[in-house]
Amino acid sequence: MVKMGREAQHILPKNWGVKVINYKSYNYLIVNLKKLGGPDLIVNIWRRGNFSALYQVVLMQSYDALLKSMKPGDIVVDAGANVGMFTLLAAAHVGPSGLVIAVEPVLENFKELKKTSKLTG
Repeated sequence: MVKMGREAQHILPKNWGVKVINYKSYNYLIVNLKKLGGPDLIVNIWRRGNFSALYQVVLMQSYDALLKSMKPGDIVVDAGANVGMFTLLAAAHVGPSGLVIAVEPVLENFKELKKTSKLTG
C-alpha cells in the first residue's frame, strides 16, 4: 500500500460523504460515486493512482461527453482501463443489457480492476 495523506479528503467537498479510514498506519478513502454524480456505488481509494483515476474521470468529468452518448444495451471497450473508474461509470450507463469490456496491461492496475469488478458485479 502507498501512504495517502488526509489532504486528499480536503479536495472533495464535505457533503460528498468522503470518509478517511486509517488501517495499519495507512489511510484510504471511502467515496460514494452517487454523491459525485455517478452510479450508486461505493469505492475504496487506497492508492494515489486510484485517487488520480477518481479525480480525472469523476471530478474533472473528462469523459462526460462520451458517457452521455452511451445508451442502455451498448457495448463499450475500455482499453487502458487502469483501476476501472471509467469502467464503473460506463457500466452504469449501458445497464444490465449492455456490456463493458475492460482491458488493462499493467499488472498492479489490473489487480485493482479485478477488485473493482468483484465489488460491483
